[in-house]
Amino acid sequence: MSDLEKLGKDLTTNYINLLQGRFISHIIGFIGSILVIRILEPTDYGILSIAMSLPYTVSIFGNFVVNAAVTRFVAKYKETDLTKAYSIITSGIIFDITYGVLLSIIGYLLTPFLFTFIYNKPQVIPYAEFASLFTIPYWASSSIFSGILGLELTKHNSEMWILHYTTQTIFSVGLALTYLKVYGVIIGYMIGYMSIVIYGILILMKNLF
Repeated sequence: MSDLEKLGKDLTTNYINLLQGRFISHIIGFIGSILVIRILEPTDYGILSIAMSLPYTVSIFGNFVVNAAVTRFVAKYKETDLTKAYSIITSGIIFDITYGVLLSIIGYLLTPFLFTFIYNKPQVIPYAEFASLFTIPYWASSSIFSGILGLELTKHNSEMWILHYTTQTIFSVGLALTYLKVYGVIIGYMIGYMSIVIYGILILMKNLF
């Protein structure tokens, strides 16, 4: 098999792995969303949507393309200097955690003003303040996922998506059924991302050692 044929086969395999993971995980996520909507009912689900609006809005600004840089440079060094590739991933993780904590603090501090004068929903403030913590596990997973992608371990990327949505669905639905309600769903969302942080670190450690 020529180098070009091998490259084409690897690209096809990686694409199929990623597509498969996205497809399965989105089905799980869709089922979870329907169950959460049914459990919380309109009032509490409305509170959840408004409370999560700030962390979701903040997330669209990205992390200064750090995740893209991690994927690019890890892919560049994975064959010639694996230690350097892992150093890049580690630096990305440190940046992402710091960035997530910073966004969480900013979100927490802005919440009373935004939800009183902009949203005109002061009753949602406690939920929104708690939801500001979501940005920490959300961004903590970014460079881990990107690093694994750069290492071309796309089967594990696929598993991470599936694990995320499965864990999120189980915990958000389970906790929504308890007295925690809206708080429970937010906790479930955070646990979903924490699960792939833990899983991703284990994968990276396994492939390094």
